[in-house]
Amino acid sequence: MHSENPVVRDSLITIMETMVDYLESWKDENGIIHRYYGQVYKAAAGAYVASSRINEDKPELAQKLVQFADNQITALYGVWPEGKDIPKMLTVWYATGREDLKPYLKQAVDELYNDVAQNLTTASSFANHIRYMTIAFQIFQEDKYITKAEEFVRAALLKMFDDYSPLPRINTADILYSGNGTGYVNFYHAPGGSDDLMWALALYAREAGWILVDKKPVAHAGSNQMVNVGDSVFLNGSASYSPQGGSVNYTWKVPGEISLNDSTIVNPTFLAPHVESTRTFDVGLVVNDGVLVSDADIVYIIVSPSVGINTESGKEISVFPNPCVDFITIDLGTNSQQSIKLDVLTMSGRLIDTFDIHSKNTTLEIHQIPPGVYTLMFHFNNYTLIKKIVKMD
Repeated sequence: MHSENPVVRDSLITIMETMVDYLESWKDENGIIHRYYGQVYKAAAGAYVASSRINEDKPELAQKLVQFADNQITALYGVWPEGKDIPKMLTVWYATGREDLKPYLKQAVDELYNDVAQNLTTASSFANHIRYMTIAFQIFQEDKYITKAEEFVRAALLKMFDDYSPLPRINTADILYSGNGTGYVNFYHAPGGSDDLMWALALYAREAGWILVDKKPVAHAGSNQMVNVGDSVFLNGSASYSPQGGSVNYTWKVPGEISLNDSTIVNPTFLAPHVESTRTFDVGLVVNDGVLVSDADIVYIIVSPSVGINTESGKEISVFPNPCVDFITIDLGTNSQQSIKLDVLTMSGRLIDTFDIHSKNTTLEIHQIPPGVYTLMFHFNNYTLIKKIVKMD
């Protein structure tokens, strides 16, 4: 209590001297001074703080305040769980440090611990769950609470934020109400509880040492590819990952001319569409870890017309297995009477190896080639045939 203004000090002491006796007269059959238990916790916490401020000048009054607070807290234990009010219990905890409050507080917090993050829908509910789990970790020093807080944080980032604004999404009506019931327009377009949620996220980040943006999974859509009309194109999202560890889920997005065999797997395939002239197609990949979603990564598929390729003969050449591991077999079909040179190139056009093929069926060892997608260029006397293979580990 500030001693610089003795009039204010003396007035406050007089109020406190009469306050306790007045409140005692309001006790119900359970010995509690107010039917709203949250107000009782606040009164108890205030009494503790006040007692510490006046203890030197008014030790008897200070003791009276402490006794009042202790009696009210004990009375609330008697009507548990009706007397449960987590925010106010935390207020009392920080004001008093009472060890006998911890079992009740832990029981209340553990009920929230069992809540499922995906079931929360409002900024306020996310804020409360994140805040209480983080504070529970501070009080009880059990890792499960900070882990649970992270679960709520990750769900909040996915549900309450969008790609265009750092504010939580709207999930309540645009008309909010002031304390006296007067409606007003929420012209910031942020739902009730947004400020609480931002504070709760900051509290968690400080306690966990977590940089939130670095926790999003990362999508890698693979290397750009140059293909011809009708080629099989093999996409590769295997380099995608989650900083949290564990698996990720895949979502590929392609232009309307492309038809994937499956847009939710790591290595989908499609046939290069018909084009009249060379054209670039953007193929996007987004991954998620079940909660957070990555930014999109784009791979460019450059499709060229089949100029200079004998397609009738090409249909009879087969390369198998594909995907392959240690070897490939080439069946030339009716082209076996010709002398053929085979170049193996990376998707960027770098020459890896060259083979001369003289028989209808030829098996080539490729174990020395790193995993990836490769172009096979078959050079005949008067034309070139291009095929693709996928080399696996």
